[in-house]
Amino acid sequence: MQIDITMEKKKILLTGANGFIGKYFIANHANEFQFITPKVRFNTAENIDMTGVDVLIHLAGKAHEMGVIDERIYYEANFELTKILAVKAKKSGVSQFIYFSSSKVFGEGGELVYNVDSACNPGDPYGKSKLMAEDFLRSVADEHFTVTIIRPPLVYGPGVKGNMINLLKLCARDAWLPFKAIENKRSMVYLGNLTALTIFCMQHKIEGIVLPGDAELVSTSDLIITIKKHMNLKNKLFSIPLLLRTMMKWTKPKLYQRLFGSFVVNSKDSNNKIQFVPPFTFDEGIKETVNWYKGNVHEPSI
Repeated sequence: MQIDITMEKKKILLTGANGFIGKYFIANHANEFQFITPKVRFNTAENIDMTGVDVLIHLAGKAHEMGVIDERIYYEANFELTKILAVKAKKSGVSQFIYFSSSKVFGEGGELVYNVDSACNPGDPYGKSKLMAEDFLRSVADEHFTVTIIRPPLVYGPGVKGNMINLLKLCARDAWLPFKAIENKRSMVYLGNLTALTIFCMQHKIEGIVLPGDAELVSTSDLIITIKKHMNLKNKLFSIPLLLRTMMKWTKPKLYQRLFGSFVVNSKDSNNKIQFVPPFTFDEGIKETVNWYKGNVHEPSI
């Protein structure tokens, strides 16, 4: 990606530098920016020195978990921490605050296609805490303090965790899998496209909500077939009988939604609005993810 020379040595305060996205960001762009990567905590954030910082990229927070945890953890890590950092950044003269929110603020998906103007209806404390942080940031934005809100869908790439790493392990078993002919559509974004978009938003001082995503929408079947291709494995897929799928839909709705449901954010219109073109294809992103997996993960099964 071509970087504007005027951006080369901007001073960037990056929170969450040890996380999945943060590590990739620094590994691929450390020579282009002056990164400051303090450890941020809810009770110490006010003490961070932001002298001379041009842009604050806020990645740190409490990631979504499937299990039940204390709701206060989400609100402190995702809302209160963001609020403290934003107030400090504005007072310190930071010109842009880039906040990594989540497409979970829209809700749980379905047949709707979400765009930047879609109503938000988060269904859990994680999504609610992210939306609260967004609302506060919009309330303090002005001509001297640009706020950019990025709402990623599922993010994948080298170092991926969660459901995606489990799927990679499942595919690596070279066993028959019950995911044939699933016709759902899901938005995903490769790390390379996500970080390229973030840099673009810095270069052009993009304000408001941005919906990142690869150019292609994929089904669960497409995803598995592409992973298998780059693992040099055959597509051993079969279809789950309709009765079993229906039973899963009623007895395990969250699992059903992840496997068979759709979740689409309109990143195409969002990208067109700011004139950004994702530099990597879905196939290229999966290839890099699989190459990382083969070199770093030694657990072929889950």
